[in-house]
Amino acid sequence: MRQIFFIILSPLFLFTTFLSAQTIGISEFMYHADTSAHSNDWVELYNYGNSPVNISGWKLKDENIDNTFIIPTSTTIEPGAYLVIAQSLDTFLMVYPDVTNVIGSFDFGLGNKSDQVRLLDASNTPIVEINYIDSLPWPSAADGMGPSLQIKNFDTDPNDPDNWFAGCVRGTPGTAYIPCDYPLVVSEINYNSASFFKVGDWIELYNRSGASINLSGWEFRDQNNNIFIFPTGTIINDGERLVVSDSLDALTTAFPGLVNVIGEFTFSLSNGGDAVLLYDASFTLQFSVKYNDKLPWPIDADGDGYTLEFIEENDNPNIAENWIAGCPFGSPGIP
Repeated sequence: MRQIFFIILSPLFLFTTFLSAQTIGISEFMYHADTSAHSNDWVELYNYGNSPVNISGWKLKDENIDNTFIIPTSTTIEPGAYLVIAQSLDTFLMVYPDVTNVIGSFDFGLGNKSDQVRLLDASNTPIVEINYIDSLPWPSAADGMGPSLQIKNFDTDPNDPDNWFAGCVRGTPGTAYIPCDYPLVVSEINYNSASFFKVGDWIELYNRSGASINLSGWEFRDQNNNIFIFPTGTIINDGERLVVSDSLDALTTAFPGLVNVIGEFTFSLSNGGDAVLLYDASFTLQFSVKYNDKLPWPIDADGDGYTLEFIEENDNPNIAENWIAGCPFGSPGIP
């Protein structure tokens, strides 16, 4: 008797098999640049295989079927190489003048709230499709706060938010991820004091640049574009810390030895998550973090008497695991 066997392919098997047939992936994209960058949108492709791939005639699309950018003839990505597709070559090169592996321009923009980023080959076969949103569980720091979205692993689902992270300010188009290495960091954040220890909101800056930094005219902003302008003559020396407070009397009463403190900023950091942005005097974004009061961010900082403390040897402040719940009531002005 002849036996007939049926093979049922699970969606995971189909996904894995489909991806293994090609070696071009979307490694990074900027869908909402911060207002100081003006780079417009861009998408970075990466060849993670061992052979060159000719992508002539391939198409970059978003969720609108009428929006299409056709990749020019004779476009090949070598193994281990990157190619950036810019919405506007002119504005892109103003922000990234050293990036040479870039083509464009495409005449549509990626959605700031949500969209698709789709790559099809010359015969319209889908290569990769990403459906992103600007809020959790996707890394929300990429929504106008400076970083791009960068992929972690090409072997897993590009639609899994956990497979993406918010990189550094302005991203790293045309190259692999580069550690942020910010010379000035926000090292501690108090956004929701304990009910029995009300000291207002404050942030701590730490200069690890190797030189003094003149903060005159710099701006501290939150995600709603509330602004505190650093006074003229504000200098932070190498290795020093500076606290910025919204309630100087309350903070210095609770910490009478605190002297390296300025203020006051006239807005409050959100208890449900907010951004802390530092712009220099020429309005160039120099540091960006988007924190949250939900896991994997340290939840003890949300009204339980702790602060958010940046583990300074780690480079990326938008990775939740790079923050800890600091000591009780915080340590403003000291390590």
